[in-house]
Amino acid sequence: MYLEVYEQSRIHFDLLTPSFFSALLNSEEIRGLVICYRHRGLLAGYNICLLHKGLFIDKYIGFRYPKARELNLYFVSWLVNLEIALQRGCSVYVAGWTDPEVKAALGAKFTFTRHLVWVRSPFLRRALAPLRPLFESDGRAVRQREGE
Repeated sequence: MYLEVYEQSRIHFDLLTPSFFSALLNSEEIRGLVICYRHRGLLAGYNICLLHKGLFIDKYIGFRYPKARELNLYFVSWLVNLEIALQRGCSVYVAGWTDPEVKAALGAKFTFTRHLVWVRSPFLRRALAPLRPLFESDGRAVRQREGE
């Protein structure tokens, strides 16, 4: 199901391996939980979430398509995660940066990060500075939505 989400995504990060997930799920150091979504006995989706210093971190998601879309699991998972975060006393819900339009529509507030890329040449840094907004599509999307 992780691969199904990966394959349909426009944006790709590292392709995580089964051994990565095995190590993550068997770690005794990481405070995490797996939330499973079942429909008529079929596992239709899951979230792997982490708990850290009052943060609820929505880290990995897997869906079985097209069933997950029929069940609106993306939206449902947000509500379930928020409920669990509140039950566990978390004060902040952290979600990934993809799909900012959807997250904004669900009422998310955004904290934008800076990419840790440093161009050594001061001349090149100044020359490239005007291009920075081209790499901040999430910020652009949110600013457009807030301007509506």
